[in-house]
Amino acid sequence: MSTPSAPPSVAIIILTWNGRNMTLACLDSVRRIDYPNFQVIVVDNGSQDGTAGEVARLHPEVTVIRNSENLGFSEGNNAGIRPALAAGFDYILLLNNDTAVHPAMLTELVAASEQDPRIGITGPLIYFLEQPEVVWSAGNSLDWANGEVRRLTVARGDGSHAPYETDYVTGCALCIRRRVIEDIGLMDARFFLYYEDVDWCCRARQHGYRIVVVPRAVMWHKVSGSISQEAAATAYYMARNQLLFLQKNLRGPRRLAAVAAAGAQHVRLLAGERFGKRPRASRESSLAHLAALRDGLLGRSGHAYRY
Repeated sequence: MSTPSAPPSVAIIILTWNGRNMTLACLDSVRRIDYPNFQVIVVDNGSQDGTAGEVARLHPEVTVIRNSENLGFSEGNNAGIRPALAAGFDYILLLNNDTAVHPAMLTELVAASEQDPRIGITGPLIYFLEQPEVVWSAGNSLDWANGEVRRLTVARGDGSHAPYETDYVTGCALCIRRRVIEDIGLMDARFFLYYEDVDWCCRARQHGYRIVVVPRAVMWHKVSGSISQEAAATAYYMARNQLLFLQKNLRGPRRLAAVAAAGAQHVRLLAGERFGKRPRASRESSLAHLAALRDGLLGRSGHAYRY
């Protein structure tokens, strides 16, 4: 897609599921990107709110892919990654539809990657959309002892705004070289939702690539305060996939110890929710946690959210 005189080409993949207004607002932001060589692909994950039609009508420059059902975050994005690779794009940027990007974000991400061929995945500094000067994510940490992940809210480094390494880049905004995908494969669809970005970055690192945050690349993320059924689904996939991730990526006694530690962590959390003096969870969330422990230990994957 790029020529010797042109900058590397980037496919921006925006996945949406019943998020018409957020997706249109995100596209308005993307329109202001100052990078000269990118194409936007919107993947509609079986929406019922007319998202795909509105995007096609208002943004004819955007390629729209329509999935017949909700394939989850991993396979939904894969539906956009496959044609982007076939078209020859040099980089793939996964971008949440509930975000707004700084015009220079993509320029900074590509520039950082081009400085070092060992950099396989980059991510921006992410602020809250509602609190635009407060950092939501400055990278992420992974504890291999139990698979627990944590967002970092303070940028690392020496204050020079130089790129710095992180354990993984959130799928909210993840820029990856095509060569990395050719080496490690697509996102693992078995996760469906959550931990697929952790797994992807770990696979990249195992192949010798660096994972870095680029502080000069900036964007804002609308963080949902979702409750009830949606929160229960989040609890399920986070807990189940933590167990699946450890079982996939560790071996022998180390895997057994980490899975046991993660399972014990969730049992303690569940006990605190249901039997503590001040229970913190709804019945739906507790049932989801129980189902997650069952399915994670049994190795059940994909779209398997059931009580």
